[in-house]
Amino acid sequence: PAPASAKLTALMEMIGEIADSGHKILLFSQFVEMLTLIRTELEKQKYPYAYIDGQTPAKERLDRVNNFNEDPNIPIFLISLK
Repeated sequence: PAPASAKLTALMEMIGEIADSGHKILLFSQFVEMLTLIRTELEKQKYPYAYIDGQTPAKERLDRVNNFNEDPNIPIFLISLK
C-alpha cells in the first residue's frame, strides 16, 4: 500500500489525541475517497467509528446517528456530504 500522506498522518495523530481524551469527533468530507483512506487507518489502529455517506440507506441513517450518540465506545463519526 502507498504510504500515508503527511495530512493523513497529522489527522490520525489529532484523532488519536481527541478520542483518547474521551471526546467525540464528527469528521465531515465531501470526498468519499478521503473517508475511505481514513477508515482504513482507523481500522489499522483499532478505533471504532460510525460512517454515513450518500449510499447509506435512509432507514439506517438515524440508527447510525443514535448508535454514535449513545455508545461511548464509538468516538468517531465519519460523514460524507455526498
